[in-house]
Amino acid sequence: MAMSGLIRPTATRPASTRSRGPATVATSIARAAASVPCNEREQAANRQRSKIRAQVEHIFAQQANRLIRTIGKARAEVKIGMMNLVYNMRRLVWLAG
Repeated sequence: MAMSGLIRPTATRPASTRSRGPATVATSIARAAASVPCNEREQAANRQRSKIRAQVEHIFAQQANRLIRTIGKARAEVKIGMMNLVYNMRRLVWLAG
């Protein structure tokens, strides 16, 4: 059963009805060439991305160096959960002052 009569191809649809897809946000850091430095807008965007990246990567750096030696997946999950709980409690104490 052909559906070509019900839906027109994208090329023939008016521009206002074409889907533009999800909005994308640049997540990479802009790099300057040796002869051309980044402009102020790129530097501000890099600074904002770096702040977020530093906060996220800090958590993984703290937890990546911990070795989990248990027998069984359930025990490992409990141990990881306890490690996360301790990390969150230490962070709360730090942020509370």
